[in-house]
Amino acid sequence: MTRVLVFGVFDVLHPGHRYFLSEAKKHGDILIAAVARDADVQRNKGRTPIQNENTRIEALLEENLTNEAYPGDSERGSYSIISKTKPDIICLGHDQDKLREDLCPWIRVHSPGIKVVVMKPFFRGKYSSSRLNADLHANRK
Repeated sequence: MTRVLVFGVFDVLHPGHRYFLSEAKKHGDILIAAVARDADVQRNKGRTPIQNENTRIEALLEENLTNEAYPGDSERGSYSIISKTKPDIICLGHDQDKLREDLCPWIRVHSPGIKVVVMKPFFRGKYSSSRLNADLHANRK
């Protein structure tokens, strides 16, 4: 069984997330999501997520978008989620450049058998999380 791991915030699921997850699923038999912790979203994006990490994990599982979903690593760059989930393939979003730049060297040293695939975007201008979440945050005020 081929295990596929994805990373993301997945804050308020939208068609772009669904597309990304369905395309990632095509690379294996079991799809696993590492969901960014609330504190990491605040630190990296300068805002709190609309939904907390537990709600985001539950949404992925309830909608059967992933087979497994876990909170991301507490310690940035430790990639303990990789040791925990033992993926064969990691699928990254087209816009996860910083993650790819950090993750790929780590994989070469610690888990060279893992294949990394960068996924194509889905209507980038219409369904980007940053655009949709900016609209949602504006409406919360």
